[in-house]
Amino acid sequence: LGKSYSSLQEWFLRKNTDHEINIANSLWLQKDLTLEKEYSLTISQDYQGLIERIDFVEKTEQSRERINNWVSLKTNEKIKDFIPQGIINSLTRLILVNAIYFKGNWLQEFNKINTEKHNFYINLNESIKVDMMKRLDKDAIFPYYATEYLQIIEMPYTGQEISMFILLPKENDLEKLENQLTLTNLDSWQEKMEEQRVKVYLPKFKLETKNFLKPVFQQMGMIKSFTEQADFSGITGQKDLMINEIIHQAFIEVDEKGTEATAATGVVMELTSLPEETIPVFMANRPFIFLIQEKQTKTILFFGRLANPEL
Repeated sequence: LGKSYSSLQEWFLRKNTDHEINIANSLWLQKDLTLEKEYSLTISQDYQGLIERIDFVEKTEQSRERINNWVSLKTNEKIKDFIPQGIINSLTRLILVNAIYFKGNWLQEFNKINTEKHNFYINLNESIKVDMMKRLDKDAIFPYYATEYLQIIEMPYTGQEISMFILLPKENDLEKLENQLTLTNLDSWQEKMEEQRVKVYLPKFKLETKNFLKPVFQQMGMIKSFTEQADFSGITGQKDLMINEIIHQAFIEVDEKGTEATAATGVVMELTSLPEETIPVFMANRPFIFLIQEKQTKTILFFGRLANPEL
């Protein structure tokens, strides 16, 4: 897995691309903690990760600020205060952080002149006014596919290596779409997409989320890792670490020019004691799912749902 990740990361981080992308991994550990040699090599070689010794015990707040500054730097200052106060304490021994940043311009940009206020239907009974971007011209040709309950459109970024795919339920029923969304179905829909002229209405939006994923992982069955029965001896050679919290924070902004998106995930570990008649209309005026995907490897870099553009 590590070797595959390393090759994938080298592909993403190669120079002379039309987009900006940064993937950064780091491991922050208590200065007197000993790492198993094999684990240390995996982090530094396979994941090209930074290994930084730090003093959680005596300099708890300074440690938090140092990690947060690193995350901010790697995400073009879009993610700040990643680790909130109270997460790190004198028992903290090791923190794993992964950060990703992406910025790309649309292959076909929207003209700001055409952006107008439109209704966005949060649900069947409630709507808000949003800035709706439009591509109604004859050059608005995109890969597109529709089923009885779904429309899916691909909007490439310059270079055409990375695209945003938008999955729009035909009715205001995002839950039904989410229940149908599997990798198998996604691959099937994408294989059936064909380039054609589409009248596109897409809201401008900016999303910022932070989630504390400990209860999510516990509900998925990952129980022991958060208890004194945890065994992370592959990291330090000792069974004295457990996971205290897993944090995921993301930012994405979509406008006429393109998309800027970034995300960071951290694992905190401590001692034991996330047509006109033929021309289809893609009117994204209701909740939808979006994903940013690298085309050659089919790696999904970002995945989210837009339920309310104003939140």
